[in-house]
Amino acid sequence: MHSAKVIVVNGTEDPVEFLRRFDHVQELSPTYYERHGSDVGAGKWFCVPNFVDTSLFVPVEQGEGMREALGLMPGDRVVLSVGALNRRKRVDWLIEECARIDDPFLRLVLCGAVSCEDGSDLLAAKARAILGGRVLILSDLDLRRMPEVYACADVFVLCSLQEIFGIVFLEAMACGVPCIGHTYPTTEWVIGGGGVTVDMQKQGALARVIGEMLANPCRSVELGRQGRKRAVDVFSQEAVTKQVIAMYEVVLGK
Repeated sequence: MHSAKVIVVNGTEDPVEFLRRFDHVQELSPTYYERHGSDVGAGKWFCVPNFVDTSLFVPVEQGEGMREALGLMPGDRVVLSVGALNRRKRVDWLIEECARIDDPFLRLVLCGAVSCEDGSDLLAAKARAILGGRVLILSDLDLRRMPEVYACADVFVLCSLQEIFGIVFLEAMACGVPCIGHTYPTTEWVIGGGGVTVDMQKQGALARVIGEMLANPCRSVELGRQGRKRAVDVFSQEAVTKQVIAMYEVVLGK
């Protein structure tokens, strides 16, 4: 109906049959590019990731201020998860795995909107029932405060089994926080050397990895350093903008 060039960004698990109706498609990871578009040819299907603002999301050395404001004690070991508090993100799995860890200083911080419309209020209630004072739920924070929240964390965890991308990993990595995700190709590619992946369907596996990471702060610091470097080198605005411009030039035939 119009002559404008259209690039469809596949961020919602659209079926390949639908995507092939468009002249140009942008996949967010090599996983989906190889799955959907590797046989289409250059100029039609592209692999360009999301980016993170690495000037906003930075390691905040003064994280103790936020920890104190949240009621966290200096010796607390903080597991952080950011995102919708729902079963798709498998927050219930994270709650149960943290309950397996016999550590009185472990604190689970869940950061995301809580609503009765999607059942997140029930998950919040479940978290408090199982973990009691070991869980803290933060809702509707200003984006500009998030680097301070990440600075409180010793480890970041997202339990969803399948992510198109998982931009919260980038935020955590840019803040120098080591990440744990599910053993899924896209998640493995996004995290790279900035953390580890584990089978999130195997009971006890996540609890074991969290315990190992909290017990080895030197390794966690190194993973956080590598994550920050990967965020800047691969997923910063500067790095991704170059790829976006190159994609536009191909689409425009320049």
